[in-house]
Amino acid sequence: MKFKKDVDFGEFFKKVKQCKQDVLFYSLEGDQLNLSSTISRFIFSAVNCHEGIISSGNVVCGCEEDKELLKEFFEKEE
Repeated sequence: MKFKKDVDFGEFFKKVKQCKQDVLFYSLEGDQLNLSSTISRFIFSAVNCHEGIISSGNVVCGCEEDKELLKEFFEKEE
């Protein structure tokens, strides 16, 4: 899933904490961050100023229930 423009990442991470399984961010370079992890959230926040990295990456939820919880932060899938 791709992030919408102008996502409030503070609100996003509050919702991620409610997820039952891992929420993973994959960069185009092959990096993987578990957004449920505190250190990964810190790294993600640091690269957030580089919009290209975030907008070109992909987020994968561990289950459909988590995907539904976070859907407001992502572009509609085609």
